[in-house]
Amino acid sequence: MPEIKIADKDTLDQIDVNVGTSTDTAASPTLFGRIRQIYEHLTAHWTSGRAGNLDRLDTTVSSRASAADWTPTRAANLDTTVSSRAAQSNVGVTGDTGGTASAGSLMAKSNAILTWFTGTWTAARAAFLDVAVSSRAAASTALSNATWTNARASYLDKLNAGMLTANSAVRSVQRGNVFSGSFFSPGGGLPIQATVSINAVSPTKCFVSLYGSAYVSGTSSINNIPRLISLTSNVLTIGIADANTFASATSPLPGNYAVSWEVVEFY
Repeated sequence: MPEIKIADKDTLDQIDVNVGTSTDTAASPTLFGRIRQIYEHLTAHWTSGRAGNLDRLDTTVSSRASAADWTPTRAANLDTTVSSRAAQSNVGVTGDTGGTASAGSLMAKSNAILTWFTGTWTAARAAFLDVAVSSRAAASTALSNATWTNARASYLDKLNAGMLTANSAVRSVQRGNVFSGSFFSPGGGLPIQATVSINAVSPTKCFVSLYGSAYVSGTSSINNIPRLISLTSNVLTIGIADANTFASATSPLPGNYAVSWEVVEFY
């Protein structure tokens, strides 16, 4: 009869510890604890609803969607590569260019943004942000709104139309001649005068030049000078004064005489 060997008490006690008891928790390092851990995992994730889904796996796919929904056309779409879709042309490829607000693929528009950014947002401009505002002009040296008015700022816009573009601040030049027949005496001791209609100007921005006048009576020759009586937006009024006394002539002068005039308007 073969010999039967029985483990000693210490060995049996260790086995008993490793096996554990039915009340061991999932955290216990015993055999019962491990079985408890497996049980709790299955009951937490392997629900009756999920198990029921397995029961329906034996049902053919044809019993799911109706034939009206699962059409041959839709099925054929699965055979077409993505590259033939409109979506692919809308997305584009990395080398696309010419993107605008209303045209171009997504890649073309992205490249347009990138080109603008790298060309406009330069390293030099970005570096300006690294300089503290305190290093700029002090507030005490800043322009005052009372001094730097909108009206004065608007004068800068006129420079482009005048001095900067035409190399001149002159806006208009008008010239002409007035002869003796145009002069008349308004009476009342007022000087004789002639009026000239001109194109509209701003009188406060004008410079008027008048050139000599003379008349001859018999064998006498008397020099007279023209004088400006007034300038409105569209009328130049010229008078005659004695060259020696500068007194204005108040009655028609004999003989022939003429006055050349020039009105220069500035911006």
